[in-house]
Amino acid sequence: MLAQFSYKNHFLLHLLRNSKELFPGATRVAALYYNKETLGLSSYEIDLESEDEKINQLQLKQTIQSNLEDFRKQRPRYSWLDKNLFLSPEKENQLKIHREFENHTLLIRFPSSGDGLNDLLLIFFKNEEHVFRVSGKAKKLSTELKQSLASVYVRNLDVIRKQVENDFAIYEVIRSFSKKSKQTEEELASALIAQKKETLLIYRSIAEKFTNKTDPYGDYDISWNEEAITFLSTHYHDLAKIEEVVKRALIIAINSTSSKKIVIGPTLLFSEDKAEKKSISQEISIRYQRTHSLLDRYEEAALEVIKKKLSLTGANLGIHLNPSITAAAISDAIKKHSSKIIHLLNKYPDRWSILRSHFRPIQNKIINKDILDQLAS
Repeated sequence: MLAQFSYKNHFLLHLLRNSKELFPGATRVAALYYNKETLGLSSYEIDLESEDEKINQLQLKQTIQSNLEDFRKQRPRYSWLDKNLFLSPEKENQLKIHREFENHTLLIRFPSSGDGLNDLLLIFFKNEEHVFRVSGKAKKLSTELKQSLASVYVRNLDVIRKQVENDFAIYEVIRSFSKKSKQTEEELASALIAQKKETLLIYRSIAEKFTNKTDPYGDYDISWNEEAITFLSTHYHDLAKIEEVVKRALIIAINSTSSKKIVIGPTLLFSEDKAEKKSISQEISIRYQRTHSLLDRYEEAALEVIKKKLSLTGANLGIHLNPSITAAAISDAIKKHSSKIIHLLNKYPDRWSILRSHFRPIQNKIINKDILDQLAS
């Protein structure tokens, strides 16, 4: 038989698949259980004397099928029965000569969660002489010994059942987690795609707005391709810098061709090289680095707030910071860095344009350079 997880099928099918090892000396094992998928009884058997050891549909005498409900309703965990009660007519005729020993078919009941009755396992032994011989002579086992043997079977099979149920519970947890994780990943991917589209629309709107300012009379047919807009959204997050880069691209595009139809691509958007960026970072003294970084982070968060068409308040700004902070924490930080913020705002008039234009706590720090010089003196 092919290897399978024990919990993939009903517990009794797992026992059938392993019945040769579990029930040495048995000739046949059968199982009847309530099937939650079909909402009815399922029944299977395996002939352990057959070479293929294949699990087949159970074949019972018609008279026994009508009594199955009685067997399932009975409360004892096990019963010893006459095996010939369960044989099909053909097999019954073949084994009539073996009636000298009775009640060596073991019926074990397992409570079913499906319909409140019992699922049944039938273990057919040939006879006591071959299966339960405890000495050199064949003899019939006492009732007490047969009860003890049955009790051992029940306890061992209950342990196996518990293991199978635990494995199934673990499988269900993993399956549910995997399903939820996949769903969450799909939702995140969809949200990221939607956010990217929205971001590109905003950048395209900004680029086209500056284009109309540069070419107010429509002398040129200027368009921005997708690669250019994507490049803008990837590399520039400061509104003033975006305007600078767009204007430069328009100047280069208009003056480098005689055509009135212009398509602007990403190559026209390179505005500064690494060396230039490095010189800017070197220009910032150690004293102002933390304040400079604070303003950069606030500016990026402010851009996200503006994209979502929200008011640029301390609360909204704090939510869009990573990690998010409270409006009170932003106020404390601005108060703590107040003099350095004033210095940086005056030293770099082209930076942090969104904060300058829309965020009141920063606007209050923009003062006249003459006043700044007086404060410094």
